Amino acid sequence: MESNAKADMGQALKQLARKKPFDKISVSDITAVSGYNRQTFYYHFQDKYELLNWVYYQDIFADLVKGIDFDNWDGHLCKMLIRIRAESYFYQNTIRYAQDNFQEHLFHVTTELFGEAIEALDMRQRLSKADKKFYAGFFAHGACGSVIDWMKRGMKEEPEVFVKFMKGLVLSSEKAAYDRYSGN
Repeated sequence: MESNAKADMGQALKQLARKKPFDKISVSDITAVSGYNRQTFYYHFQDKYELLNWVYYQDIFADLVKGIDFDNWDGHLCKMLIRIRAESYFYQNTIRYAQDNFQEHLFHVTTELFGEAIEALDMRQRLSKADKKFYAGFFAHGACGSVIDWMKRGMKEEPEVFVKFMKGLVLSSEKAAYDRYSGN
C-alpha cells in the first residue's frame, strides 16, 4: 500500500506537469488526481518538493548509481538522459521551477564518481584531501551544469552524442592530470 500510494502520487505529479507549471501545482491537485487524501499525502511527503525528489530518485537516480564506476559512467549517464528525454515535459517543467532539487541529486552522484577517479589517478599520493575534494567538486559542477543546460535547451542533441562529448572531455582531463602528476 505504502509504495503504491507514493507511486500513484508521483504519477499524478507527472500527469499534472503536462498541464501546468510545477510552481502552480498544489498538494490538492496531486491528491485529486491520485485519488488519495491530503492526510495520506502528508503521511508520505512533507510537501510537493519532497515528492519531486522521490520521483527523481525513483525514476533516474536509483538506477544511475547501481554499479556505476569510472569505467562505465558514460553508459549509465546515457540511460539516464534517455529516460529524461522520454519524459521531457516533466523534467523541463520541474527544472524550470525547482532546478536545485535535480541538481543536488546529480551533483552528489557525480562528485563521488569524480572523487573515485581522482583517487585512482593520484597513485603517488601527491594531492591533499582538500585538493581532491575541490577537483571532484569542480568537475561535478561542470557535468551537472552541462546536463541541465542540455535539458533547458530542449534536449536537442541525442543522448549518445551528448555523452560522447562529455566522455571526450573527461578522458582528455584524465590524461592531462595523469601527465601532470606522473612527471611526464
